[in-house]
Amino acid sequence: MNCSGTCRSISGRSISAIFSVFAVFFSALQAAPCKAGKRPLYFFADSSCSKVLPESFLARLYTQMVEPLDQIGYCIAEYSNAVAADTTVQEEMVMWFSMVPIITEKTVVIPLKPDSSSDTTGSVEALVADTTMQMVVALLQVGAMENRERGSGAATSPLLTVTYQNDELSTFESVLIRKIIENMRDQYICHLRIESEPDGVAIRTNEGLEGITPLEWIIPVGKVKVTGELEGYDPLRRTIDLSEPGSHIYRFTMGRRRFFNSPFFVSSLALGATSAVCFGIDQFYYDKYRKLGRAERDTRPELFEEHFTMAKNFERAAGVAGALAGLSFVFSFIF
Repeated sequence: MNCSGTCRSISGRSISAIFSVFAVFFSALQAAPCKAGKRPLYFFADSSCSKVLPESFLARLYTQMVEPLDQIGYCIAEYSNAVAADTTVQEEMVMWFSMVPIITEKTVVIPLKPDSSSDTTGSVEALVADTTMQMVVALLQVGAMENRERGSGAATSPLLTVTYQNDELSTFESVLIRKIIENMRDQYICHLRIESEPDGVAIRTNEGLEGITPLEWIIPVGKVKVTGELEGYDPLRRTIDLSEPGSHIYRFTMGRRRFFNSPFFVSSLALGATSAVCFGIDQFYYDKYRKLGRAERDTRPELFEEHFTMAKNFERAAGVAGALAGLSFVFSFIF
């Protein structure tokens, strides 16, 4: 049986939708978050690298740096347009690789051939240009990548430069990786110690690090958002600015939890106010009930039952709200 145009159109859309789902799925896998305590570091090599280096060099370099960077707190990932558009990672770092030609001039002595009429020889000095290639590795924030790619960004001090040796590629690769890790340790790693008064505070970071004070962490530079919790004390939230490498010590003083800081205290106030309002309405209807006389009994007897019922209902509501307010107030000393 032949499929109609409508059928083919629906099938085509279904296939496209399936491929779209798979594309999103694989993109999500590639953009998997770092492990607890690891900070993303994006890998980017510009076109100058592919013009000079063998095709497999960059892929091998990327693979070889995964483990040593992980050991010092970074998880490496490829830089892409999706990363550039992600507003949550604009302050993260990109490791930019590029090849730069270095031209130097040196003086050489060129011997002259002897003249036919004389056996004497001579020489002349000449300037010769010598070109060598250097691998330049720089770190800059994701938010600055667009300007840097256009050539309009401010100059960035390189993390390191290594002279490229084509005939000793394996040596060049090992030296490059070793120097990258050494310079990262010296310039982009912090030794953080967190102390508290009292000890025993549970500290957590947004990156998934957890520990009990006093504690020590080796983490990358940057801002670290931490929360601290200890039973009987108010929780704290702080942002630690680790903009400089080296050793940092932070000491937190925990404040005793007060009943008026408990969320139950707020609910006890609300319930208490509700009880007071209900009691006021209850008295209003009781007052109206007491003022009913013989005339209302003869003309509108239903008012007696209506006012009395309303007064009783608000009296019960005031009692229930008052009891809940008292219970909530007691909980505010516990939680």
